[in-house]
Amino acid sequence: MEKIKIRDYTIKASTGREVWNIWGDNALRYRFRVKVKNEKTGAVAYFNFYGSIKDYEEGKNELNKEDLRFAFWCFLQDAEAGKMDFNEFLASFGYEAKEGRKIWRDCQNQLEKCERLGLNEDLRADLLNNELAEI
Repeated sequence: MEKIKIRDYTIKASTGREVWNIWGDNALRYRFRVKVKNEKTGAVAYFNFYGSIKDYEEGKNELNKEDLRFAFWCFLQDAEAGKMDFNEFLASFGYEAKEGRKIWRDCQNQLEKCERLGLNEDLRADLLNNELAEI
């Protein structure tokens, strides 16, 4: 099982578990439970990351280092979206209110996890503009 370290954060993932129709697309894919640990404070948070249909078809149920970087980038991007107010979120991403509310709340949950990990707004922006800029 691969893991990466970005600054004080170690990121690793479980072996993927098969899930069906997660987004209403009648497709199988793998769901990974990603663990982020702040090595300075010991704070830990988990989030779900979903592989592609293609990766599922190829039997790719482990995340490599590049995949982990991408998963961490997605986590930080979701947290950034969680800062928006609801109407701004809908306008930015084009969701209808009913569908968008759940996704917006999920993004707010990611933001709370980031804050518990010590990933404040300035640090998130710095990571997204430096170590994770090329994703």
